[in-house]
Amino acid sequence: MKTFGLFLLVVQISFMTTSNGTPMGVNLDIEVPEECKGQGFCSVRPRGYDAIEEKLNSILPQHIIDLHTRSSDLSDFYPDDVADNCPSTITTQSVYMYDHDSDEADIIVQTKLIPQQITEVKCDRQQMGNGDQCFMKMALNGVKTSCREQMAERTLLVYDRRIDKIRMKSYNISVCCSCHITTDL
Repeated sequence: MKTFGLFLLVVQISFMTTSNGTPMGVNLDIEVPEECKGQGFCSVRPRGYDAIEEKLNSILPQHIIDLHTRSSDLSDFYPDDVADNCPSTITTQSVYMYDHDSDEADIIVQTKLIPQQITEVKCDRQQMGNGDQCFMKMALNGVKTSCREQMAERTLLVYDRRIDKIRMKSYNISVCCSCHITTDL
């Protein structure tokens, strides 16, 4: 239902945006922060984002669906790390860009009306007592196990400078750390 609401918002924004150029005097150059280059999602507000946020606020409708409910504390939904010996680290952060080593980084829409946060879960292998082995309490003889991140697709609103429009784009995000049987010993 939220995805459909997000789709309707993008359609509404597309109809409202009639100009294919930026207003005179507005510079939409943005710099990818050094610590974010090639690293995927960037939670550092880049230099030049203020002009982009101003542009986004000018093309967004003034009355939109409250999207604050998209991001919430999801820690209650993640499995207990002790059960399978796959401890994990959960981070929730606002993101401004996605840099994937291409010519141009994706600009994530991040405004007061549309706050977009992502929650990522990473395996915390430093906390594992038995190296990378998991399901240790189950006495699985003759198999080797390891913890792995599981990925899921998450759709975010991005600003496409080339066409001066907001569109939806999907990204793969690590959503949990789980134990897998890798091979027989």
